[in-house]
Amino acid sequence: MRHAFAKLLVLSLALALGQGAFAQSPQAIDRVEEDWELVVGMPDLVSAGPQLTTTMSPEGDNSKSFVAFNLNYRDLPFRQGGLQLTAWSGQTNLGISDGNRTLPLAIPYERITWTQRLSVSAGQATLEIKNGHSWTWGNFGQGESFSLSFSTNVTDLSSYDPDKSAQYSGAGWQSNRVKKMTLVQVRYYSADTLVKTDTDPRVVESSGGSGDNP
Repeated sequence: MRHAFAKLLVLSLALALGQGAFAQSPQAIDRVEEDWELVVGMPDLVSAGPQLTTTMSPEGDNSKSFVAFNLNYRDLPFRQGGLQLTAWSGQTNLGISDGNRTLPLAIPYERITWTQRLSVSAGQATLEIKNGHSWTWGNFGQGESFSLSFSTNVTDLSSYDPDKSAQYSGAGWQSNRVKKMTLVQVRYYSADTLVKTDTDPRVVESSGGSGDNP
């Protein structure tokens, strides 16, 4: 009888420990990295086309807040060419950061790649552009800092949604001059530890043409 009771006690402890392991909260995501690829067709120097934007929302809802990366134009006030970061809460602008590359796209069929990193910490959300490669702008977001921070109530990026990033990204002007624009890969981090990788590519623009006509 004592042996049976002892076995039951051991089994109960094992089950309790197992439930405790399953009850542990998941790792909080505090950083997300998106890898992007853009293949341009025939740029339009006169009309500054194509003009492109990517967005990331720390809340997974662009109607609440989002950060944008503008390529081949800068906003507020509008200027042709270059790179720019902007942050928004609804229709309210929260900040602007112009990159030090200001040339317009001018090289046919060039391929541009970059990584954008969204992170949250101590009431601040930050978008950084990293590891950019292009012909027009050379290497950008590498040695120099190209980032924008703004205040947020978001404490983690559990609501971030890559499908929303893809949905609200693309060419706002002369999309026919974009051969292909793709959100290639997404990585999720918790305290600098890689938690998971989403390798499902999301194509946001694909004209397949040269873009010779406006």
